[in-house]
Amino acid sequence: MFLNEVPNPAHLRAGKSSARLQADRIEPELRDFVLSLHMHMAWLIAVRGVKEKAVRPRPQHRWHPFIIIEFGADRQGECFPVRGFFLPSHGSGCSVSADRVMFLPSEGSGSESLRAKENGMSTMAGFRFDEKTAQQLSMIYQTEDIREMQRQYRVWFDPQPGETILDVGCGTGVNDLALSKLVGPAGKIVGIDNSEAMLAVARAKAAADNIEYRRMAVEEIDFPGDQFDGVVCTQVLGYVADPVPVIRSLLRVVKPAGRVFIAETDWDTLTYSIPDKELQRKVTLSFSDHHGDGWVGRRLYNLCQQAGARQVELHPYVIHNAEYSARKYGGPLSYVIRDYLLRTRKCSEEEVRRWLKLLSDAFDEHTYFFSLSRFVCILRK
Repeated sequence: MFLNEVPNPAHLRAGKSSARLQADRIEPELRDFVLSLHMHMAWLIAVRGVKEKAVRPRPQHRWHPFIIIEFGADRQGECFPVRGFFLPSHGSGCSVSADRVMFLPSEGSGSESLRAKENGMSTMAGFRFDEKTAQQLSMIYQTEDIREMQRQYRVWFDPQPGETILDVGCGTGVNDLALSKLVGPAGKIVGIDNSEAMLAVARAKAAADNIEYRRMAVEEIDFPGDQFDGVVCTQVLGYVADPVPVIRSLLRVVKPAGRVFIAETDWDTLTYSIPDKELQRKVTLSFSDHHGDGWVGRRLYNLCQQAGARQVELHPYVIHNAEYSARKYGGPLSYVIRDYLLRTRKCSEEEVRRWLKLLSDAFDEHTYFFSLSRFVCILRK
């Protein structure tokens, strides 16, 4: 059954059914080895070419996402309209390779934003976070798109040597490890998360002398006031029934001259370019509220104002690419979407199977494109 399959790169390129690896029965160490082997196989395929199916040369493009943000004259209400434009220009940029491989095991409840906390956190979706989900998220965090996004996040947040920074919903600690190098030995990073499975990954793979991890729910932050130079909160507010009190607590613990960095996704902007518009619209809308409030991204600016922030600096960010592979965010995310749609029965198995095939065909036909909009607010009290 395709729900338990890890696609084989050679079979994918030849258009055949993928080899059946029961990923949930494989020990984590062996699974990591298998996935690493598949990655090397994919690169060999890309380098040597695919004999089963000719692939015509692909032009090199650089895409410049541009978002127009419009506020109402009175700035009332809880959302603002967003329109995205994608302007192609020839030149060096996004290189589309021949490999198209998905490595995520199919069962489980993970996505880059499916970080539902285990106990004590009042969420809107009620997902449980387990070890398998932590492993899936760890893989997604390693995609080129997410790494580039995190680099831009750090530019906006601008951590300085010697600063003490709180990371709310720290997850696997990938961002904390990068921040720890920027604040240096005189600085400190405190990462909190309500998932013990996520913290276990963080302690094992993202440990440093100046990083401390604690299990703590975002609604239960009990640090003294004016303690941190900066606070980072990424992909967390969508799980919370009432984000405004949470934002106020983040403002409370940051120093008067400090800043609070909040980033959230608008899941209604999830875009895959396939010929079947109605199917893609159904997939997008069905997945949008998978973690609670799928519109928290577009509501973020007004939520921050309602929390009483003195200054709110807004930065839109668009994740985008034209490569359907494990290296790019849209590839692994499509398999997470598959799991969610089938588990919740919001789409039939046939619809999901057809959707994945259309994504694969779009890549072969040079029409594949993926994008997703996030919004960053930097607050000062």
